[in-house]
Amino acid sequence: MTSRTKRITVVAGVLIAILLLILFFLRRDQEIVEQPIPTIVPGQQLTPTAVVPISSPELEAERVTTSNAQTVAKIFTERYGSFSNEANFGNIRDVLPLTTASYRAELEAYIASAPTPVGFYSVTTRLVSVKVNDMDDVAGTADFTLSTQRTEAKDAPQNIVVRYQDIDISLEKQGDTWLVSDASWK
Repeated sequence: MTSRTKRITVVAGVLIAILLLILFFLRRDQEIVEQPIPTIVPGQQLTPTAVVPISSPELEAERVTTSNAQTVAKIFTERYGSFSNEANFGNIRDVLPLTTASYRAELEAYIASAPTPVGFYSVTTRLVSVKVNDMDDVAGTADFTLSTQRTEAKDAPQNIVVRYQDIDISLEKQGDTWLVSDASWK
């Protein structure tokens, strides 16, 4: 088969596919238009349907609060869970502003005492899902379990192992700001 014949065959296939898509959408639109319109018989009793509000100020405030707390938990997890021995615990220093004073002191003590791995070592953490375990805006507390995918490289960037790991995150609300008060890998 020559290159010209191949091109003609490909162009013909594409044109046929486009034609079939056009016919499919025209037929679908025609079926929608041809659906019968219900008739109302004089004297017929109509049953009203309940109107359920999609949103209310209370629901919207709860969504915003949950969203804000989840955002802090997500950012914390991906940064805290990503590490490189070449960054000298930069991942933990990056999340210190997202933590309560007591947890910040705990993380700073860890940085001061933790040995740096010898040789190349890095972990990259990506968020997979978030589960809300407990959320109490009045008490100012929230607990989440975040599922992550962690890519770990030892000795060389090419030597990678991918694993899935959960982390439990607790948050406290201080003023209008959610801060991480504890985090533990499972």
